[in-house]
Amino acid sequence: MSQMIRRAPSQAWLSDHWKTEMARIDECVDCGLCKTRCPYELDIPNLLRKNLADYNDILAGRVKV
Repeated sequence: MSQMIRRAPSQAWLSDHWKTEMARIDECVDCGLCKTRCPYELDIPNLLRKNLADYNDILAGRVKV
């Protein structure tokens, strides 16, 4: 999301739909299943949390896009 919101028209990513989708990140229980399925061995839970923090900063006006 951090890259999409900066590279595409940002208003589409700030809709109620995407706010709801991004809020789902808070439901992550760190089971690690996503990490075992990722072919790039990314630390998905931490990446999601970082993206959510950035998204919330954008929504709050602390970061300009």
